[in-house]
Amino acid sequence: MDITLYFIIATATVLGFLYVFRKGNNFIVYEDINGAQILKDEEFRIEGKPDQILKNRRFVTIIEVKSKFIPNNQQSPYSGDRMQLAAYMKIAENHFGRVKGGYVSYKNRSFYVPWNWFLKRELKRTLQQMEDAETGKPMRVKPQKQKCYACVYRDRHCKIAK
Repeated sequence: MDITLYFIIATATVLGFLYVFRKGNNFIVYEDINGAQILKDEEFRIEGKPDQILKNRRFVTIIEVKSKFIPNNQQSPYSGDRMQLAAYMKIAENHFGRVKGGYVSYKNRSFYVPWNWFLKRELKRTLQQMEDAETGKPMRVKPQKQKCYACVYRDRHCKIAK
């Protein structure tokens, strides 16, 4: 398929979300466009630019649009995309108020991810693991061919992949 068709499908998906959210009196409070401010969270020491943040009277919703497909039989978003959305939800919580959840939108499907204490705890653990890996501390890992192949630590710290 042509790249233009993919762009049209992604745009239509985002516009569909916006239509549904506007009916609920949601409005865009942040959008990742040229010159958009980088949002930061000092507690978790993370920063980023989510694609969109919507807000109504009671809560905030994050939308993250991905440019890839996901298998139709998969029941949840990829774990890395889920953690990225979780980081954006934590950041948005500090800047815009109470976060209810967010959407990861792939080219062929979308998933709703609720913001709860389970996800917050998982985000904290993941960030701690990343910090430990950066400092060279020994880590427990389950080697997986696909993940190890793309890992930035494979050549620097990892003894499993060598």
